[in-house]
Amino acid sequence: MAIVLITGSSGLVSAQDENQTYKQFDHILGETNLKIYSGLFFKDDDLLLETDRYLFSDYKHAEVIYNNSVFYGYPIKYDLYNDFIIVKPKNTGSNIAIQLVSSNIESVNLEGIHLKNLTGKTTHKDIVGFYDTIELIDNVSFLVKYYKTKNEYIKGSDVYQDYKLHYKFYLIKDGNENLYDATKKENWTTLLPTKEAHILNAFGTSKTTDDLATLKELATSIIE
Repeated sequence: MAIVLITGSSGLVSAQDENQTYKQFDHILGETNLKIYSGLFFKDDDLLLETDRYLFSDYKHAEVIYNNSVFYGYPIKYDLYNDFIIVKPKNTGSNIAIQLVSSNIESVNLEGIHLKNLTGKTTHKDIVGFYDTIELIDNVSFLVKYYKTKNEYIKGSDVYQDYKLHYKFYLIKDGNENLYDATKKENWTTLLPTKEAHILNAFGTSKTTDDLATLKELATSIIE
């Protein structure tokens, strides 16, 4: 869980003291970079059994559209348990990390994955947060929701966390409320009849597939 933290101090600060906290860190982060560092200081307190909460365990350099500005080459992690984007300020120690304000994030390009913030961008109430988005032909988009669930295990006096990765796959047309299960071949052929050959090649004789690589390869073969 994210907390507001002053690195190098034994005390915690409340959210209302955030502005003062940033002033204290201006000399570390640099005035020109403060726009991307407008968020909560973040600390990961997990005691891991095996798998962590992130899409990639290590920070990856990414392009972020945040607060209506584009930032290139910032070290990013995607917290799949909380659906948070975490940034590590450049030229700082490993103890400093910041949870970006989700509502201020438009998109994140991370290791070839284009994460778009779709909250409020469609009329479907279930589409909230960040989705790997590939825009296809005929106003159809292919969406992948990456998320992790958590299990906790008691070992002695400690509680350990372990996370499991899951996917949800959707097709959506014109951003409307009609959301289609992208694991089903019939939904692809219904929405994209001119690409039936591509679809049949991907699915073969199967009516469904939930293989991430297969579905993303199909989607990228019929992009607009």
